Amino acid sequence: MTDEKIIENYKKYCPNLKSADLMLSHEYQAVKELEDFIKNGTVKSDDVIKAFKLANKSKFLTGKVNDFKADIRWICNPVNIDKVLSGKYNEKPKQVKASFDFSSDKEKELELEQHEINQKKLKVIRNDKDHQEWLENEWYKKYPNMRI
Repeated sequence: MTDEKIIENYKKYCPNLKSADLMLSHEYQAVKELEDFIKNGTVKSDDVIKAFKLANKSKFLTGKVNDFKADIRWICNPVNIDKVLSGKYNEKPKQVKASFDFSSDKEKELELEQHEINQKKLKVIRNDKDHQEWLENEWYKKYPNMRI
């Protein structure tokens, strides 16, 4: 991919990023360096286009989150291309928290107490010889594949 093609793809796929119409020398230098990386196989042309498309969708990179808005120099850096491709700038799904809680603290305490009581009962049952005999004689005969 030539430097002209990189700029053309940037303009095509990144309309929400900073314009590349009037490029400064350091911006053009970044494009030339990316062209070299593509030529020597360090960066794939397809990955550059994917990164352009993803960056254009990112609220952060398009300046909707704060004052930062990515430009052609930023996106032509191979490290930043990797960051974009890894999903670092993708929108995260919002987690919805319930604004109400049906259980009071007292209900939670009672639930924990009942859980502890049930755990103690279970421990006694597991150690009880009568229970062990019942398991061996009744339960396992009926359900041989259900060994505890």
